[in-house]
Amino acid sequence: MPATGTQARVRAVVWSLAFLLVGYLGTSLLVREVFRALISRFPGVVADALGASAIQAAGGILIFGLLTWAVGRRALGMSWEELGWVRGRELRQLHGRGGRRCCS
Repeated sequence: MPATGTQARVRAVVWSLAFLLVGYLGTSLLVREVFRALISRFPGVVADALGASAIQAAGGILIFGLLTWAVGRRALGMSWEELGWVRGRELRQLHGRGGRRCCS
């Protein structure tokens, strides 16, 4: 039986909140562990704002990328196109138009 409009909206909100919560917690835990592992070996890199920002950004990209695959592709069965990913040729064409998917 297909989900009704209200059921579909509730399901979307629950998945979105779970995605954000797990992503935030996963990123926090990963970055904390990476800091602990690196602080004794490279204290200058981790203490520097640029190094810390790079570690946090890389951790967030990794965690949210994995969640996109796990939730979007596996749990919800969405295609890469439905998730907003574009292929190489289309990416080059979009870049030439300023990144917009519009007019022919």
